[in-house]
Amino acid sequence: MEPRNESHTSSLSLIVPVHGQVDTTKKFLASFARQTVKCQLTFVDDRSPDNTVQWLKENGWQVEVPKRRLWYNGILNMAIQSATTELIGILNNDLILGKHFIEATIQSFEQTDYDILVPFTLPTPDHSQLDRQLDLKVVPLYRREGWCILGRSTSLKKLPPIPSDDLRLWYGDTWLFHHAWRAGMKIGLMLHNRIYHEVSKTIQATQKEKNINPVIMTDMKVFKEKYSWLSKHKPLGLYKIFPPFIRSLLLPHYRIKGGSHKKVGTPIT
Repeated sequence: MEPRNESHTSSLSLIVPVHGQVDTTKKFLASFARQTVKCQLTFVDDRSPDNTVQWLKENGWQVEVPKRRLWYNGILNMAIQSATTELIGILNNDLILGKHFIEATIQSFEQTDYDILVPFTLPTPDHSQLDRQLDLKVVPLYRREGWCILGRSTSLKKLPPIPSDDLRLWYGDTWLFHHAWRAGMKIGLMLHNRIYHEVSKTIQATQKEKNINPVIMTDMKVFKEKYSWLSKHKPLGLYKIFPPFIRSLLLPHYRIKGGSHKKVGTPIT
């Protein structure tokens, strides 16, 4: 597959952590190659047990190989702190992107004042649905939507990094969303920007015969015990019983200029 980094917008860079599953990464790259607008793409290898690094380098892709294993949380910290573009995206390698993904992301940030945005996840990798051109529409994010974090670098750098003692724990994306909500940042869901997520495909790199690796189970248990407040994937909780206007008074992240569910911007062309 021909590398696509040679022509790209300078406003957005994408970082993709990888740990094995090279075939899954190839599917992601096939969808990246179809983008209407290109951007910088960098892989960060976390000690892949297969030939992921070799394959990516042989095919001309940019790969960073840290001297030690960072785990997913460590890569999140590194990607945010080292960001040099205005916008940054941290994606899983088990995603299939709609062909307007990059174009829609940039346009959404340009035409709104959100700090963090996530795309809409479809249940199937149907290209006729993934690639549909829809009017730009962003709504407040009601619950955590990980696996595809897109944000303004200046906003993400204001969030506390995941402590070094907790890098092996999962749910680093939940950490970011929690602190962003707590800080009153504006977090939105792009209804017009679509992806497909092959759920748990990345984690399967550490599975054998469908038995989850004890390391993962231990980390999940530690996470739930140490950060019980992070495991709440629906930050609105009981606040959902209140009408939007009342929510906007109670929840800082719900304060949306021009109303909570109005269309903004112009159609993508």
